[in-house]
Amino acid sequence: QGLFGLNHFLGEKIELASWKDFEIQDLILKRHKQSHFRLSFDRVISVVHKGDMLEASSALEVQFFRLLWGQSRGNPSTAQELWLSAACAVGSSTIRIAIPDFTNPKSLSDLDDEFMMVLACIVKHENLRFNELVRVCDLPVTTLHRVIKFGEDNKLLQRISKEHWRLHPKAQYIVHAQLAGRNLIYG
Repeated sequence: QGLFGLNHFLGEKIELASWKDFEIQDLILKRHKQSHFRLSFDRVISVVHKGDMLEASSALEVQFFRLLWGQSRGNPSTAQELWLSAACAVGSSTIRIAIPDFTNPKSLSDLDDEFMMVLACIVKHENLRFNELVRVCDLPVTTLHRVIKFGEDNKLLQRISKEHWRLHPKAQYIVHAQLAGRNLIYG
């Protein structure tokens, strides 16, 4: 930084502010309202709160969205994916909200450097087609197929089209943390 300045890896750096928990809650509930389904929160969330039923119901909603915000780190795209993973239809007019399906960080901790380099390439380019991945990574095709299969199975990678992948929104924070911890990406 002393020689090249703060943004010497990139020409320009644009920082996006994290959304606040109430902003994420507002976004999701406005979209949900269009569905005309009634919301019901799982008892697992209700165990934490004590009080009367009306107060507990509103507190459950607030508590759930705080949990959602904490796991998404204020990223609205990630929050929406987590919301969808927590939603389950109950009957014809109710959606039950449970604990979201989180990405397990243990699935990344044991991966070798080749696997992590492929994920770093996808993160740096935002998304890549398979032929682009071959050129960028310069790794054997079999290794790339293994990484993609592992990434899809563990919900680290999301297939955009037949031969096109990006990091799964629910896995963004965990993958970024692992890559930064191994010095494979900066920032």
